[in-house]
Amino acid sequence: MTMWASVRRFISPPVFEGDEEKTRKSRYLNTILLAAIILLAVFLPIVIGSDFETAEGWFGPSTAVVSFLLLTMIALFVWIRFGYISQASFILVTLSWLALTVQDYSAAGIRDTIYLGYVVIILLAGLLLDVRYSLVVTFATVLAGWTFAYMESSGMFVPRIDTAYNMARDFTVIFVLVAV
Repeated sequence: MTMWASVRRFISPPVFEGDEEKTRKSRYLNTILLAAIILLAVFLPIVIGSDFETAEGWFGPSTAVVSFLLLTMIALFVWIRFGYISQASFILVTLSWLALTVQDYSAAGIRDTIYLGYVVIILLAGLLLDVRYSLVVTFATVLAGWTFAYMESSGMFVPRIDTAYNMARDFTVIFVLVAV
């Protein structure tokens, strides 16, 4: 077997004979995880650089969130090979939502490009889980938005407005994930 065949076999989604729904979700989840791993791996050095610009260094909040998400995506990519499609989907949606919330809080709250990233999580919940989870994520997202708005207007939170290039970078990642 050639090296290319081994790589193709490794990145191919697992197939579950006799369970079309699980195989379909596995295909979606595999594609989403692969795209996210590639995007986050490309995105991480850029985030580290922007954390250095703001004097937060290697362990700034953005670097921590992106690193956490990258490691989680890699772990889930391996985990779905053992048939844990529903569990991996739930973990992906939940931890991604929490990571976005932490990132949003450390940046500009409701004014940050990251807030638009919740759209990706809502879509993931509907695609990989079901409509009920999508509604729960939507409700949690709306609640987070109103919480950020309240915190900012009451002086409990001062948004850190990003540069135009950082905003363009963040929008690029969000749009690519939506496209995937």
